[in-house]
This record gives sequence, structure tokens and C-alpha cells, in this order.
Amino acid sequence: MDGADSTGSANSAWRYSGDTVDVALLAFGYKAGLDPNALHREIEVVADIPFESERKFAARLYRDHRDRDAGRLHVAVKGAAETVLGLCETMLTAQGNEPVDRAQMEARAEHLAEDGYRVIAVAAATLEANDSDLDDLAQGFDEARLPPLTFLGLTGMIDPLRPEAKAAIETCRTAGVTVSMITGDHPATALTIARELGIAERKDELVVGRDLPDTESGDDPTFVEHVKDVHVFARVSPCKSCTSCRPCASWVTSSPSPATASTMHLPCAPPTSAWPWAPAPTWPRTPPPSS
Repeated sequence: MDGADSTGSANSAWRYSGDTVDVALLAFGYKAGLDPNALHREIEVVADIPFESERKFAARLYRDHRDRDAGRLHVAVKGAAETVLGLCETMLTAQGNEPVDRAQMEARAEHLAEDGYRVIAVAAATLEANDSDLDDLAQGFDEARLPPLTFLGLTGMIDPLRPEAKAAIETCRTAGVTVSMITGDHPATALTIARELGIAERKDELVVGRDLPDTESGDDPTFVEHVKDVHVFARVSPCKSCTSCRPCASWVTSSPSPATASTMHLPCAPPTSAWPWAPAPTWPRTPPPSS
């Protein structure tokens, strides 16, 4: 994994560091009886395409020293199911490689996401390259130079929520504060988590990042129309997340409560996180303006 590292073996205790998704994939490998560290010693990394939220996948170009054909290179890809499937021409089955059935695989990914899993698709390819090609690939390996891929499968993992997150959201609701969620996850995954937290229940309370209009103002009629009843923003990249928060901040309205009238004010802080490993910013002590 390009974003994680570990020490240990399949039958002993091991320590890890790095990206949580990559750590989960490493753990999956250990539980399957593989030794990722031993596998790493057998390969030579030629080039990487790092994961970016806008790209939605990561890729590695490498040489396997166990391969008798020294001119053969391999590509491994992981990322969002809809993105990786779009790069695949074939899929690995019990009968060998067959044309990829994108509709079937996307339906399976949707089913996993609806159960609250973060879904990662994996794919691979092999290509022939001589020494001159190798230098060229190492300097300019990018999405445009990926060969047609073979889809290998889907993995599903659960991000545990902070135990106190649901109670905190209920406390906010009692105080008249409406909580929204902005995430890069699949829409189905996001809605399942939102239901668990009590943030949203219906699909019409969710919007996908690509459908958000670009604006810096919460007074933009198009933006207001898109988000007036929305509590969950899914498949939102970090840059889009920031631009989404700014206009939202200018029109967030707290719901009426028995103790106070409805008020119009800025939220107390930037978005916070319910994930146990993510530090959340603290709210200022200054109260919102009175109505």
C-alpha cells in the first residue's frame, strides 16, 4: 500500500502506521494469510499515481522480480468503484477473464454502500516495456498512460463512529442546532451513516458534490434551492467541501426551540468529524447573536 506501513507477519502481532484505508487493506491481507512485507521485497516500484479526491483512485506501476519475463511490468489500481470500473475492459471470473459487467459490479458496490461499507474497488493490468519505455513511464506515468485494466473485486470496510457522536448530535438538535454532514464517501454509505447518527433519513436530504453549483455566496438562489432541505453532502472533494461550507455558513438557520425564537447566525465552527481518529475543532465560547 502506498499510504501505509507495517511490521510483523500473518501469525504474529504487527504494528502499523499510515492511511487508515490502506491499513485496513493491509490487515485484510494478513488475515487472508498473505505477508505484505514479503511481497514488497519481491517488487520494484517504477512509478505511482497518488490518490487524490478529484481523481478517486491510486495506481502503482511495478516490476515483479518473480516474473521470468524481465520486460513485463504490472499495474495495480484501487479506488472508488465507479471510477475504477470505468478504467476496466475485463473482469476476473472463475472461468478466466471476461468482458466487465459494469452494471452488475456497480449494483454490488451500491448494495455494500447501503449497508454502511466504504467500498474500494481493485484492478490490475500487465504491460510489456523495454528499458527505454521504462524511463519514459517512470517520468510520465499518469491516468492517460494506464493500460486497459482487469477488474479484480470489491472490498468493504466500516469506519467506526465515535460512541458519543449520536448523543452529541441529539444535544445539538435539542438546542435548536441543525447538523449537516459533508463527506467524500459514496452517497449510499453517507446516507446510511447519517441515518445511524440521526442527521437524515431520506434520499432527498442528500446531494452529491458534482451537483452543487459553484458559488461563494449563500444568497445565490440556485445554491439555496439545491441545499435548502439537504443535510448530507456526499462525494465532496476537500476543495469543494470548503467552497460548500462558505455559502452554507451565510444562511444556516437554527430551528426554533421551546426556550428561544428562531435565529439567523453563522455556525460556531468549521465542519467537525465523528470519526474517532479525526480531531474536531472546538466551538467558540461566544454565544450566537440574539434575535
